[in-house]
Amino acid sequence: ARVFGEYVYTTAATDEEGYYKFNHVPSGDYIVVPDTTGITTALELHYMSQGLDPWPVNIRPGQCNYYVDFGYCVGDCCGDCDGGITCLELYYLEDIDDDGIMVVVETNEGRRSEVFRGNLDMYQKVFNFCAEDGYTLGTKIYVLVDYEDIATFDTTCESGVAPGIRSGPFEIKQAESVYGGYLCARLAR
Repeated sequence: ARVFGEYVYTTAATDEEGYYKFNHVPSGDYIVVPDTTGITTALELHYMSQGLDPWPVNIRPGQCNYYVDFGYCVGDCCGDCDGGITCLELYYLEDIDDDGIMVVVETNEGRRSEVFRGNLDMYQKVFNFCAEDGYTLGTKIYVLVDYEDIATFDTTCESGVAPGIRSGPFEIKQAESVYGGYLCARLAR
């Protein structure tokens, strides 16, 4: 991956676990872009056509950011949605001021119930949540920002839920189903 900033351009390769580290990068705003050299399958190349990269990152001193994941993999790593959605990772697409925002995610499994509550700020704009073991997230999730309904995602397999789907200021970055495992971005038609 390459990282671009006002005065910085550097590269890093992933280690055996898929992590990469950029050394000696000062605090600031950066864009992380995957190097697609050697990626040959249509599925892997499809990620670029979905607009999932580059990824904006704001780095603080000493910070480790484990949320930059471009979804590339070796072999067949994507499954079909099967059995309902169990986990989602969402990215907040808009700027966040110094005060941050409170995000609450509710599901309609039976009745609306909370599955995530947390604060986002300019440094942390990605969050994930899962249903309780043995359950799914239901058929819809509702995302509230500062206690106001602002986005709704249909989480049925029939809806085509997948990375890259947007609602309001949120985008799905990762999704996992009961029997299908991690889902890949839908192919553009």
